[in-house]
Amino acid sequence: MSEFSNPINDIEIARAVAYSEKPLRDAAREADVPEADKQRMDLAAERVGQIVEKTLNPGDISRIKELFGKDFYGLEKYNEVFSKQLALTEVPTLPSEEKLEKARELGMVIVLRVYQDARQSEWKIFRPQVLDVGKYNTKGIGYVDQTRAIRDFLIDHNLITQEELEECTDEKLANLAKALTINTLQGLQELTHLKVNKNHRNTIEDMKYYAAMLGEGGACGKLWKDFEATTELSRYGIAKIGCLGRFEDPRCPLGLHDDMDPNTGEMSSWKNVYYSGVRIAI
Repeated sequence: MSEFSNPINDIEIARAVAYSEKPLRDAAREADVPEADKQRMDLAAERVGQIVEKTLNPGDISRIKELFGKDFYGLEKYNEVFSKQLALTEVPTLPSEEKLEKARELGMVIVLRVYQDARQSEWKIFRPQVLDVGKYNTKGIGYVDQTRAIRDFLIDHNLITQEELEECTDEKLANLAKALTINTLQGLQELTHLKVNKNHRNTIEDMKYYAAMLGEGGACGKLWKDFEATTELSRYGIAKIGCLGRFEDPRCPLGLHDDMDPNTGEMSSWKNVYYSGVRIAI
């Protein structure tokens, strides 16, 4: 229950500050509360100000919203979509300015990713459509070739770490491709655990979350219909890759599951109509 006569709390003040760019004290004083509560409101404003300084700077929010425009899905969107009031203290600090500008150049979106387990919330940056450009094409090809395309994309855009690079050499990928023909399940387990895949592919739950956050009118227009080749094996325990797609269908706004053949990239149910690919994350 609020400590004020009017039902307003510290987080509401903080959100007003972060998203309206008004000075903290002014935001507190403009709130619709009785005069008798003004002093306590001032004290609350000071407390929330300390929280804001440790998490989000109003100027940063202004900058990121200006940079990404409609492709910014932050605290307000999360609270709207999931009918929750996430505390400002649970919102992570923003990525570096360099990373944000690079993401914008590459046509990516930024989404506040909130987990239902003990993991900390984070900002996720990714392409809303599968990567299918030139040598970076990940659409309708095998998992090894997708991994190579992800690696090359990261190298060419200075987004790969030394550890990721050393673990994902051409020789390593060639050995894994051979392993898939000998023991597909074992080969897939090793392949999906490469850091290039763990760090730059999405999970099934990621894609469901993004579909909810980006969805409009019951269909997720920005995600389109292509299936996402995730880091997960088939939920049926077979040697295939779990995928999620068909976001454009209003009957399944959070996507449909399917499995991908790791050697050919073909889907189990819609071979010549739907394809898998990677909405690369950075």
